Amino acid sequence: MSRQRHINRLLGGEQEREPVAVMVISADGTVTWGNPAMHRMLGFAMGALRGLRAVDVLPDHVDFIHGVFTGKRPSRVQTSLPKADGRWVDVSLSVQPMSRDAGEIGAVAILCRALPPWHLILEPKQAHSA
Repeated sequence: MSRQRHINRLLGGEQEREPVAVMVISADGTVTWGNPAMHRMLGFAMGALRGLRAVDVLPDHVDFIHGVFTGKRPSRVQTSLPKADGRWVDVSLSVQPMSRDAGEIGAVAILCRALPPWHLILEPKQAHSA
């Protein structure tokens, strides 16, 4: 039995999984789209993410995102993101390139899934600046 399933069982059953939160950031660092799950996760009204700068929404991860535009391989990290109300949410975050027809990367997709409160017992996360 996997460690995750074992812990879920100890906690009283399978935990309901949140939908994947998705945000698209253009090459100039502007958020161009966010799905409803991303707006809920970060505490923004629907549509309010559009036009914000990545540095304001993902302050500790601008270099991580920029790296995908410059050819670094996409990866995943456990981290915390700031919510609109000043609190933080722990997430698993990955960055995926979105290529244009010519092959160049025109935007990146940020995919996040909220981590359960007990995840820190299992794996340490990247520290955020408060």
